[in-house]
Amino acid sequence: MKDADNYKPLTTLEKRLVAFVIEHTDSWRDHRDTNYLTQWQEFERLWLGKWQHSDKNRDSERSQIITPAIRQAIDSRQAEIEEAIFGRKDFFDIEDDVNDKNPDDIALIKRNLIEDFKKDKIKKAITQTNQLGEVYGTGIGELIISESSENYPASKDIGVPGIKAVGVTEKPRVSIKLKPISPKNFLIDANALDLDDAMGVAIEEFVSLHTIVAGMTSGKYRECNIGPEGNDPDLARLRQKQGQSPALLRLSSS
Repeated sequence: MKDADNYKPLTTLEKRLVAFVIEHTDSWRDHRDTNYLTQWQEFERLWLGKWQHSDKNRDSERSQIITPAIRQAIDSRQAEIEEAIFGRKDFFDIEDDVNDKNPDDIALIKRNLIEDFKKDKIKKAITQTNQLGEVYGTGIGELIISESSENYPASKDIGVPGIKAVGVTEKPRVSIKLKPISPKNFLIDANALDLDDAMGVAIEEFVSLHTIVAGMTSGKYRECNIGPEGNDPDLARLRQKQGQSPALLRLSSS
């Protein structure tokens, strides 16, 4: 990493863009926290079986027992939805173009998609997204497109008749993963009815320090001075399981 004095400063246009984004995301966060956060926290406590003084129905109530009926109802409904999705042999299908006279191309695409979904663990991600939807009332998933490499078996002639060197070769691959997103880490235009209607959306969460450093090294992120601890106490309170790491805000414009 460079010395802090050698970082490239933001230009005037970049500062205006940052101020524009922060102004809108702060407004979206305030709207979310004011209208939904308290209920989400209550749903989460009931689902996990955690008691809190504010959940009492009356002041004379002494019991701190959380019955498992709510969790059982959530798990049962989640199981029903997953059975409806994954109960068949293939949980998705592709409709061919009516003008296409060759049905084999769709079969090849579908087979490749099945293999890619297994490699990227799409079923597991759908299950986790469905679980978040049952607990909080909203299931959100983020599509992450990245390039990766895979090793495949290969053979190569070594100049001797009938003898080949056997090994592996590396080939590039485009990976599309589904990442479950908690509604408590999701920001959206307060006036939007859906994603297409929104000015944009944002996902804020803690990530590992080495991930940000690697992004700066590769040029994905702008180089800046960062520390080992996040500086947002509200986000840390929501994501305590992530530990102390720098916070990252990812934006998507619609």
